[in-house]
This record gives sequence, C-alpha cells and structure tokens, in this order.
Amino acid sequence: MNDYKLAMYLLVISTFLFSCADEKKGLPTQENLNPSDGKIYVSNELFESAGMKLGTFSEQRISTSISTRGFIDVPPGNKASVSPYHSGYVNDIDLLPGQTVKKGQLLFTIQNPDLIEMQQEYMITKVQLAYLQADYERQKILSDENISSRKKFLKAESDYKVMLAKYTGMREKLKLINISVTRVEAGQIASTIPVYAPISGFITDVAAIRGAFIHASDAAVQITNTDHIHLELQVFEKDALHVVEDQSISFKVPESGNDIFHGTVHLVGKSVDGETRTINVHGHIAEEDEKLFIPGMFVEAEIELKSQLVTCLPESAIINSKGTDM
Repeated sequence: MNDYKLAMYLLVISTFLFSCADEKKGLPTQENLNPSDGKIYVSNELFESAGMKLGTFSEQRISTSISTRGFIDVPPGNKASVSPYHSGYVNDIDLLPGQTVKKGQLLFTIQNPDLIEMQQEYMITKVQLAYLQADYERQKILSDENISSRKKFLKAESDYKVMLAKYTGMREKLKLINISVTRVEAGQIASTIPVYAPISGFITDVAAIRGAFIHASDAAVQITNTDHIHLELQVFEKDALHVVEDQSISFKVPESGNDIFHGTVHLVGKSVDGETRTINVHGHIAEEDEKLFIPGMFVEAEIELKSQLVTCLPESAIINSKGTDM
C-alpha cells in the first residue's frame, strides 16, 4: 500500500482521544458529547497540544500480491563449461575468477604425445588415399572398356571409399580439436592444442592448473555472460494459478538494504516441483537495474496480482492503541 493504510472514520479517532482526555486541562469530557448527534467535539487546546492537523482523503491504487523468493540468474545460453576435446596436460593457463574474456580468446593449451601420432596418421592416410584414388580411376577406365575384370574395379572402388571415409573423419577430428589441417599438410606437426572461449563473459571458476592432467570430460573453466540477467522465482502451487505474464514484480536483495527494484513476469513454469511443491517464474528486470546484480544473488519479491482504486488516509493518520489500529 506504499505509505498509506485504509482509513477509519474520524469518529473512531475522536473516541480514542476522548478516552485520554484530562478534564483539568480543558480537554473534552463526557459533558462534551452531544447525545443528539453522536459526535465528539475537540477543543482548540487539545487539537494544538496533540499536534493534530487537518487532512483529506485521497484515491490510491491498492494491489494484492504474492510473496515469493528466488535468485538472480542468466539464461542457459549465457553460461559455458569449457572442456578440452582431447585429454592431456594443461599448459599456458593464466586465468582468474572475475576476469573478462572474449569469444574466441585463447584460454589455455593441452599437450599430449598422442596428438603427434594423430597428425602423423593423418598424413599417412592422405598419401594412401591419393594412391587408391589413382588406382580406382584407372580400374574404372579399364572396366568401362572391358579390358579389366569387374571384380578388380569393385575392389579398387571399395578400398578407395574406405580410405576416403577414414581420411575425412581424421581431418574433421583434427579441426574439432583446433589443429590446423593446412599446417599439418604442410608438414608442421603441432605438439599442443589450443582451447578457446566459446562465449564472451566473466570467468566464474577455474578448475584446471598448469601441469595437471585433464580428461576431455572435465570442466576446466566456467564462463558466465551477464549481458542479460533475470529473476528465477519459486511460487507455491496454491498461488500459481494467479500468476500470469506481464504482471509487475517488486523485489529487493537483502544484502543491499531496503532498496526496491522492479521487473515483470515473463514466463510461468508449466510443472510443479515434486519436493517443494513450487513452480518456477521467470521475470525480466528493468533495464536500468540489470547492471546492479550478480548471478546467484538471493532476492525477496512481491508479484502484483491485481489493483483497485480505494479511498485512503496517510499512514501517519493512523494510531495504535493496545495493539489496535485507529
């Protein structure tokens, strides 16, 4: 309700003041009550000594909301777990968490004697392919002119196509692990393979260290791109049916104090978690606030369901007596 509460009639406030009156100071007493109109009259002295002021009612938009919790996150496409395509020993790594990297930037290199043998086998396969291709073409001509048997042609064709498949596979494998095929064919054998950043962003974790052996399935570096961050909220199933897209979200990060930030509901999950009985609600953060947060931050949020105009008084016009607001 912001700084407002729903108003109570002035008669209730006046009744409370009457109960606290002091007859000796000229304050209202039972004698001030006019039975004919049921009103209470306040003297000027009481009005001034109590610091009362005249005010007016105002129309305010009051909303009902759902309280929920969650965290700041980024889309799955903005996260990358970097692993080498080939096992080996880590070399030339100089990364720290929080460091900025660009897509395609060299992160580290991998060294393994098997890489040399792989390139040697590729070169041998390439030479064998050239021989088998020439024999295949020769046998095809001889077969077409009925000079050679069909059997020899089919054997030459089979050998050539098998070697072509092997050559193509090895070529693509070298390209996959970032070894230049052009340089290998020129006789330049590489002893290390580079590992590049697949996305731009910040280094969030470095598990690899220089000299350690790392497998192809091991995550060496974690990268997070924070160009687009969002809210991931958990809403209990009893409230889920009331949440729809484009509803307003107000949230705060407890660590940042009482500052309130804003967003909107973008997507509502379609399944209920079996353990927590909640659904995920994906919210977009106001563009001007996006740069203020870090993925993983805990948030407390309110999802606005509906609002209506009501007549209100300022919160300062409400007093509390023995636990009751008046």
